[in-house]
Amino acid sequence: MTCSGVPIPPDETSVRAACEKFDKEDAHQTEQALQELFNQYRTNGDKPHVLLKVVALNRLYSAGIFDVHGMADRIHQQAGTIDAALAQGSPRIVDEIARFLLDKTGRKFYAFASKYCSWHNPGAYPIWDSNVCRYLSCLKDTPFAKPDYWERYAQFVSLMAHFREHYKLDAFGFKEIDKFLWIYGAEPNNGETGDAASA
Repeated sequence: MTCSGVPIPPDETSVRAACEKFDKEDAHQTEQALQELFNQYRTNGDKPHVLLKVVALNRLYSAGIFDVHGMADRIHQQAGTIDAALAQGSPRIVDEIARFLLDKTGRKFYAFASKYCSWHNPGAYPIWDSNVCRYLSCLKDTPFAKPDYWERYAQFVSLMAHFREHYKLDAFGFKEIDKFLWIYGAEPNNGETGDAASA
């Protein structure tokens, strides 16, 4: 993944500006709809509720799940384990959910899994997706320039915690930082500050 310029740097001002911009766009309505849905159906023991969450999240976040029934079935089958892990903020549950369709598709769905878990417990689960990867890839000569260089989601959580600490963003949760990464990852060179770079 490459970028043609240095992205706007992450600091308190740019994160707050990104959150304000995000909340004025259609994405904010999507967030509100999903928040109401996941708040209403906090657990995963009711199969129709799980299917509704999977379908809504997959469609509104373009998560790439074609077999929504298969994903919902697997989540429902392991509802007790999943709900306990989500309550604890355990990163390993993202790895497990990401692999639920691996035998059918040959793919791991980390974007979907991180988003599904984030909507249940946003303080514990930063979102991994192409916008996040695109933005971080543009941070040349930093520890974050290869954001897909991890094998377990716990490593990505550690990376994002380091990102927050490194750029002194302790005032923000993963949700606010995700809004920043979503806004500037979609257009990583919006407000570019330097010469061309690639990662």
